Amino acid sequence: MKRLTTVSNAVSAALLQHQLSHEGIESFVVNENVTAILPNLNGMMGFGVQIMVADKDYEKASQMLEKIENSARFTSCPHCGSSNISFGMGGKRRIGEKVVIFFSLLFALPLGNISNKYYCQNCKESFA
Repeated sequence: MKRLTTVSNAVSAALLQHQLSHEGIESFVVNENVTAILPNLNGMMGFGVQIMVADKDYEKASQMLEKIENSARFTSCPHCGSSNISFGMGGKRRIGEKVVIFFSLLFALPLGNISNKYYCQNCKESFA
């Protein structure tokens, strides 16, 4: 078994599983309960609902996931119109988000739901 992807909640996992089953690919989820109990840790240290597929179906599932992600991908910044965009922990608030992650880990308390977002490398605005 191989991990296909990690999503932020059980609903997203169920939708992706439905699309996979429609293509004849069997899958199952891992970490669904942990993610439901501690939703504020999504995006930190690999937390999230993981979708697993069989080794023989991995290539087909990866291609399908890439098509889904490409159809939902931003091509330009909605703030300034620049096409110089990236995905990850960037933008104007990245240092503040990293401080929140540090204190969340230090005190073992979920202080916020921080996830990767699209951000413009020109105007430094984040968007989802």
